[in-house]
Amino acid sequence: MSRFKGWTEESVIKLKMKESKPEIKKIMSNKYRNKRIHYNNVPYDSKLEAKEAKELDLKVKLGLITHWERQVRTPLEVYGFLICTYVVDFIAYHKDGRKEYIEVKGYQTRDSKIKMKLFEIITKRNEPDSIITIVRK
Repeated sequence: MSRFKGWTEESVIKLKMKESKPEIKKIMSNKYRNKRIHYNNVPYDSKLEAKEAKELDLKVKLGLITHWERQVRTPLEVYGFLICTYVVDFIAYHKDGRKEYIEVKGYQTRDSKIKMKLFEIITKRNEPDSIITIVRK
C-alpha cells in the first residue's frame, strides 16, 4: 500500500477497479441500429433502402426509368456559399429527362429535417421539373 500513501481506502478501491476492467472493443454498428442488407452484392444501410433499390431495378426493366444512382453527394449552396453537402439515397432518371430524388427515411433527427428542407428548396429552385420523393416505413 506504499504506492497509495495518503489516499483514502475508497480512492484506492476505485483506482484498482479501473485498472482491472477488461478492455472492451466497440463494434461499429449501423447508424440508428438498422440492419445492413446486401442486394445485388451492394450493401444498403437498411432493409427499406434495399427494398427501394429492388423497386428501382424493376422500374428500369419495365421501362419506367432509364437508370438510377445511389448515395449521390449534392452540395447545398446559398448565394455561392457552400452550406453543407447532402447525400441523396437515390436519383432516378426518367425518360422525359426529369430527375427524381428519392430519400428513404426511418428516424429523422432535427439536423436531418433541416438539411432535407434546405435540399428541397434549393433543388426546386434550380430544377423546377424535378421530383422529390420521401419513402417512409
